[in-house]
Amino acid sequence: MINHARTLLMNRSGANQSLAGLGEEHIPDTFKAQALPGWLKSYHAAVFGAAPDNTYLNFQVDRLLRLVHKTDYESYLFGQDSRITYAPRAESAFNEVDYALTWSTSDPFIVGVNRVGDLIASAAQGRMHYQWSLVLAAGGAVTVTNLRSQETASVNAFNASTPQLSSLIPLPGYDISVKLDLLTGAAAAWTGTAYVNTLLRPTEELHSIVSRVASLAAFRNNLFGTDRVEPYLTFSGLWDQDTFPEKLAGFVLALIYRLEAYRVSGVS
Repeated sequence: MINHARTLLMNRSGANQSLAGLGEEHIPDTFKAQALPGWLKSYHAAVFGAAPDNTYLNFQVDRLLRLVHKTDYESYLFGQDSRITYAPRAESAFNEVDYALTWSTSDPFIVGVNRVGDLIASAAQGRMHYQWSLVLAAGGAVTVTNLRSQETASVNAFNASTPQLSSLIPLPGYDISVKLDLLTGAAAAWTGTAYVNTLLRPTEELHSIVSRVASLAAFRNNLFGTDRVEPYLTFSGLWDQDTFPEKLAGFVLALIYRLEAYRVSGVS
C-alpha cells in the first residue's frame, strides 16, 4: 500500500481521511487502525503518547521517518512498498507553523482572549491541538468545555477591580488559562460564546524516545526476536549501537516490521 511504513506507524484508519490537517499524508482507504497487543501498544505509546491526536501523530512520524531516511538503512522503509507521497528531504511542514492560541466569537461583548501559560505539547499524552468553548452568563459566570473530552468547568470570572478584564479562567484538560477583554464592565451584560483553539509546540528531543524504549526492556525479545533472523538481526544490531541515529532507526524499523507482521497474520 502507498506510504506503507508511514501508515503502519500512524495506525489510523484511512476511511474519510481529510488531507487538510497539518502534516497529513495519504492513508489508504482500506487500512483500518489495529487494536494492538499489549507489548506493541506499550512501544507505540512510548513514541506517540497515551492518547495522541492526529497532529502529534503526523509530527512524530514525520521526524522519525526523516531520521531513518538519512541513514544507510532507508531501503528497509520500502520493504513492503516503495511508493510514498511525502518528500523526506524537503522542508517539514512543521518548521513553518505558528504555535499559538487563536479564538473566535460572533458576540461583540467579547473583544479579546489573552493567554496565561505556555503552549508546550505534552509528549506523555501526545496532544498538540485543543479546542474549548466558553459560554458567558449574566453576573460573570463562565462555563468552559473541552470539546474533545467534554470535560466541563464553571467559574465566576467577573473581576470588580478590572471589570472589562475577567479574572483567570482555567481551560480543563490542559494547564493553561485565559482572561477575557470585554466590551463593558457591567457584570449584568455578560453574554456570548467564544471558541479557543491552541496549537501546542512539541519540545521533546528524539533522544527521549530512546530512554522510554529502553525502559521497556522486558519486551525486547518480542520486538527483535530470539531466533536471530533478518531483518530483525540487523535492527537489533542497530539498537545496540551507541550512535544515536542508528540506534533509534533500529527501533523504528523493528516496530514497523512488527506492526506489519501483526497486520498480515495477527501474530506479532
